[in-house]
Amino acid sequence: MNERSRVLLVLVVMAASCDAGVKGTTVTGSGGGPAGGMGGGGVAGGGVAGGVAGGGVAGGGGTSTGGTAAGPGGRSVTATGGAGGVAGAGATGGGAGGLAGAGASGAAAGGRAGSGAIGGAGGLAGSGAIGGAGGLALPSCSSTNRGYYVVRAEMPDGTPVAASMTAAVTIASVTSCAGQACGAGAPASASRVVVTGGGSTQWTLYLDVPGLPASLLQPGDAFDLTIDATMDTLLFPSLNQTVVLSRAGKLILFGARMSKFGIAPLPTNLGSFGLSFQDQGAVCDDRATVNCRRRAHAVRISFGSAKADVVEPATAQVGSLSVSVAAFEELRDTGNCDTKADAIIVGFATP
Repeated sequence: MNERSRVLLVLVVMAASCDAGVKGTTVTGSGGGPAGGMGGGGVAGGGVAGGVAGGGVAGGGGTSTGGTAAGPGGRSVTATGGAGGVAGAGATGGGAGGLAGAGASGAAAGGRAGSGAIGGAGGLAGSGAIGGAGGLALPSCSSTNRGYYVVRAEMPDGTPVAASMTAAVTIASVTSCAGQACGAGAPASASRVVVTGGGSTQWTLYLDVPGLPASLLQPGDAFDLTIDATMDTLLFPSLNQTVVLSRAGKLILFGARMSKFGIAPLPTNLGSFGLSFQDQGAVCDDRATVNCRRRAHAVRISFGSAKADVVEPATAQVGSLSVSVAAFEELRDTGNCDTKADAIIVGFATP
């Protein structure tokens, strides 16, 4: 065989190999991945059928519409992409279809995409996404929503009780703050209750509790006074104080004010009375605040077998207790926040 014959034979073998390699090729992509092959005239002719699209990276589940790309010489490329993909209905955010839906980043025949592409209906947030319907955002709320209820214990000289203590006490007097100065944070609607312990020991309680009946605390009434006090010293000192009046182990009156940077703490020392509190997460976001972005949180109040979820400012009947939440908040630092978040919760036993 001469040299020319050898060359012709090699060319014939190469042509046959190309025809076999392209003509019968089927590429499968369960995610609508890069399926398909070379169509007539290059990357199209049916395009990269079912390729980056054909339901795209994500869709409603299943296999792609795919397609057969026609090429010269009768060659064909069958591509089986996936109409489903990385995410089905309700992707990361519960949308209508993960990263892609209907639409295209390219054209049809002759382009790089079929029906569907990398963007479309759905997305990272659909209904019921991380922060609620449509995405991360919470409903708007106002910083003026919070209440200012009070149950606070002071020494006779006006300094707050800053150490935990218990004592058997008797009410010496009950007067209104309307006609006298009752100290910082005590409104005119509050009452000033002086209690005495053994010897000449006295404490002053300032009370502003929604719905508190006047008959509940009368001069001569005897109670057990329990005060739980701790100091949060981060950057500056702030007093966390819980005050309880009880009788024979039964809760009669309580009040707590707790402060901390970030999310305010909830009182944890009332479990012996069957009362507990649990954070239920942020319910609204005050976008108008500067430096300290405020979010109100819901609190679950449990007393015995009774439960209630409360959002400030509100009062709920929880078993035999009337419980009022003045504030339970989170302050998010947006650049220069030096204010601590508050939890203020008060309540009393109802007949």
